[in-house]
Amino acid sequence: MDRPSDFLRDEAAAWFAAMRGPAAADRKMEFDAWMAASPSHRAAYARISEIYNLGKGLEFDHEPAIAANRRQRRQLSVLAAALCLGIISVAAFVWKPLHPGPSTDAARSMAVAAKASNTMQTSIGEIRRIKLADGSILTLDTGSIVRADFTDSARTLHLERGQARFEVAHEARPFTVMAGALSVTAHGTVFDVSAISDGRFAVHLLRGSVEVTQRDRAEGQRILTTKMLSPGQAAETGSTGLSLLKQFPTNPAGNDWPSLLRQFDRIEVGELIQEANRYSRVKIRAPAPEVAAMRASGTFRINDPQRLASNLAVLLDLRARNEPDGTISITAQ
Repeated sequence: MDRPSDFLRDEAAAWFAAMRGPAAADRKMEFDAWMAASPSHRAAYARISEIYNLGKGLEFDHEPAIAANRRQRRQLSVLAAALCLGIISVAAFVWKPLHPGPSTDAARSMAVAAKASNTMQTSIGEIRRIKLADGSILTLDTGSIVRADFTDSARTLHLERGQARFEVAHEARPFTVMAGALSVTAHGTVFDVSAISDGRFAVHLLRGSVEVTQRDRAEGQRILTTKMLSPGQAAETGSTGLSLLKQFPTNPAGNDWPSLLRQFDRIEVGELIQEANRYSRVKIRAPAPEVAAMRASGTFRINDPQRLASNLAVLLDLRARNEPDGTISITAQ
């Protein structure tokens, strides 16, 4: 079977992921219509399924890492080392279809917000790419809500919860994202906006330029703090106005957060567990300080706590165990 074009492959991959997600039943009719529309759709979908099954076949079983027997974990680590290069190669090949990148038009067709006013949200463990009515692309992180309000003169979106990436289509109407006291105005650019904590918000500019404003009131007067950001810069709201940041505060994965398969370089185990817990209803318990301070490097599927715990146990010679309450613990030997 010939490999499908990049456009069709990514579209098929997006449907493959959607039909294994929490909203699969709600989208079944839409998926069936897409499959029936063309033989090339069915062929592309079959190819994605083949690649996915190939990747599963090359994955090694981490279950011994959950067992208490240390000898089995040692054997597993040897097997992991032997298969490491093959697994990484397949992951690089398999992941591109399973999670279309930011420049992919095809994945956007899986979720199109055609209405000028629309509320979009994601469930725990879900990341969605949505094509807005103006052609802009919205990527919603897990557990996030964005409300769009487009008029003839303006494009306004409200981040009500979580985190989102905005890839702004060029046109005359201003594009503004509102998040608490924060507003970000852009023309043809890419940026992230995130709710942090205590009513604070942050913005991180990836490409282009944005004007960031914090709106406050003091003694009955409206006070505005405005900054222009350049690519790579980030800003955060605070009690004293906007402040520039050296690092976007909610992204251990950096700019790669829209991917569920993430690469980390010497991340603390405690921070990695916190990030993984955002994407799953099955939680990994906060480890002891000496374990939390350990550092790990590698590529991990952030929404699979069982596999993550097993990988960390192998990498760092730890013990991972399923607890009676449904959580997972990671402890020293």
